[in-house]
Order: sequence, then structure tokens, then C-alpha cells
Amino acid sequence: MKEAEVRAAQAAPEEKPLPEVERLRKELDETKNQLSAEKRNYMQLSNDYRQLEQEKNELQKQQNRWQQACKELRAARSQYGIIKVLLNYAKDTGVLK
Repeated sequence: MKEAEVRAAQAAPEEKPLPEVERLRKELDETKNQLSAEKRNYMQLSNDYRQLEQEKNELQKQQNRWQQACKELRAARSQYGIIKVLLNYAKDTGVLK
């Protein structure tokens, strides 16, 4: 009899996981998916921040150059000096090459 019971136990299909284990696996998968989505959002925000920092720095440079040109214009003593300042500003900002 014992041999028959052993064979029957070996031939029996695998036991299904307990419902609690299945629930925990699903919960873990959902948490992993949520963390992946949050990581993607964080990476996008990080990239956006870097781009905004670069744009801010470029705008600061442009503002500094404009303020310098205004200062030079106030100091210009002649029409030639004014034209020279304006031409230099146009070259620095890429309007003229």
C-alpha cells in the first residue's frame, strides 16, 4: 500500500500556490511597475531640469551682453562710437557674421 501512495503522490500535479502567495506576487509586480514608471518620470524631469538650466545660462549671457552694450552706448562720445558698439553687439549675438 505504501508504494501505491508514494506513486500517487509523485504522479499528482503540482500544488497551486496559496492565494496569499498569488496576491503578494501581484502586489509585488504592481509595485515594480509603479516604481519603473516613477523612475521614468524622474529621469524625464531630470532631463528637463538640465535643459532649463542650460537655457537659463544662455539667457543670462545674453542679458549680460545687452547690459554691456547699453553701458558702452552711454559711454560712446560720437556717432562713430555708437555705430561701433552696435556692430559689435550684432556680431556677438549672431545677427551679423
